[in-house]
Amino acid sequence: MTWHPPDGLPPGQFLTTDPQFSDATPGTEHALWMTDEPVAIPGELWARLLREHQNTGLWPLLLLTMRPHGAALERQKARGAMGELRIEKLSRRPWHSGEFEPVPAESVDALDAAEILARWWDEITGADGGQPHVKPPPLPFPRWPGLAPAGAAATDADGVAADKFAAELAAAPGGVQLLTGRDSGIHIGLVRAADGAAALAASGFVSRRGHTAEDAAVIRSWQDRFGARLCAVGFDCLALSVASPPVSPALCLRVGAEHLAYDTPEALVDGIDTPLSFEEYAARLSGSNTWWFWWD
Repeated sequence: MTWHPPDGLPPGQFLTTDPQFSDATPGTEHALWMTDEPVAIPGELWARLLREHQNTGLWPLLLLTMRPHGAALERQKARGAMGELRIEKLSRRPWHSGEFEPVPAESVDALDAAEILARWWDEITGADGGQPHVKPPPLPFPRWPGLAPAGAAATDADGVAADKFAAELAAAPGGVQLLTGRDSGIHIGLVRAADGAAALAASGFVSRRGHTAEDAAVIRSWQDRFGARLCAVGFDCLALSVASPPVSPALCLRVGAEHLAYDTPEALVDGIDTPLSFEEYAARLSGSNTWWFWWD
């Protein structure tokens, strides 16, 4: 079904998936709208659109491209015309180049996050009899410990408090950089979706961990238990605001196990190549209102 973005937004367009990334599932052809250019102050606009979600039914996303940033951007610029061409090409990926695969919300509803994370944990640790994907220090759990209980500060039933928290975080000074690791080059996207989990499926994020619907099912479980809200999505990363994060060491260890199952080796790395113990990673989750995942 065709829909229209709200008035007053920067120029943008509906994007069409490249056929090699999609089976052209009916009803997903107008799933993703995206600004043509990066937005100057994306946090404030994203926050406004999230506040309007209950009326519009459109979930906003901070969309990241493969455009280099920071020192990498400066290196490309120093190459002159060749570098500028490289920047332009990467700026189109993955969204404008069609490297996404929308899936219907119903495919998410049918999945159980507990079963998905348990399977991923067994694959990561080698408990399924296969080769372990990571070689961390001894883990605190001899086997999959099950889903962590909900955060101590439960969000309200309709999610208004968690939505409000996410909007305030994104609009706060430095909020977008905290969520994305960038202070520029960020587009705004819109998808017709009931929540962030459905938005992940509708945006067609091509998961590096599992199938897109499985990622979305895990996100929905975090929504329900910790007031998580999907904020940013890129080629190989995503970020969540978390209104009710774990605080106690025991709960942080349980949530850390879920992150390891989802994020694979990158969960136990600080920056590019500094290893973290499982306990160090879990300790960082205590009271953390942002969860960032990336895949190499």
